Amino acid sequence: MSEYVQGVSSSTHPSSTATKVMGPVGERAPSLPRLEGPTNFVIWERRVKLCLRANGLWDACMAQTVGSNNDLACGLIVSTLSDNVHSLVTIEDTDYAYLLWNSISKLYGQVNPTRQVTTLRALTNLRMVENANVTDFISSFRNLVSAYLASGGVADSSTQASFLLAALQYSWATTVTNAVVSQGEGLSVDSVICALLNEAEIRSMVQNSQKSVG
Repeated sequence: MSEYVQGVSSSTHPSSTATKVMGPVGERAPSLPRLEGPTNFVIWERRVKLCLRANGLWDACMAQTVGSNNDLACGLIVSTLSDNVHSLVTIEDTDYAYLLWNSISKLYGQVNPTRQVTTLRALTNLRMVENANVTDFISSFRNLVSAYLASGGVADSSTQASFLLAALQYSWATTVTNAVVSQGEGLSVDSVICALLNEAEIRSMVQNSQKSVG
């Protein structure tokens, strides 16, 4: 797949919503949407499929094959996945365009009640342990939310924020909530995460200061 990856310009910045395809298929490929989850799956599927067909790569998604077309198709598809979506796909699937395409379709193309219940339970039972790495904790939270939405679950930004606050220890939840309210922002998962990261930085600075004094 390395031949294709060298020809893909794909921003990994969280705010990035599109991938500019370059290299072997770039001249005929528009900027493709980045798959974030069920909310934009339909438009992502439509545009990526058209791009694959226009470049003669769709056959690699219809049957498990090896060769340059398979590698190019895998590279194109993977380059349009957000980090959260990519984490839900197995490494084995990324070796074959056929398996990769079907794996993503199963995640977002249909409701999975069993997986929905399982991921919702994991989401509501999530708790931040003492001295946890906040960045890693947020990543785990995002992965669970992504899996829940992928299974057909529904949770808007405010609901996700409530899930996140419920997972925090009391002192963290109180401080973070007060920080969000003081800024006059509505309760959203992004505002809670921002306040949580700010609080983590403040606590880290205090601890380092106390160590230096001691």
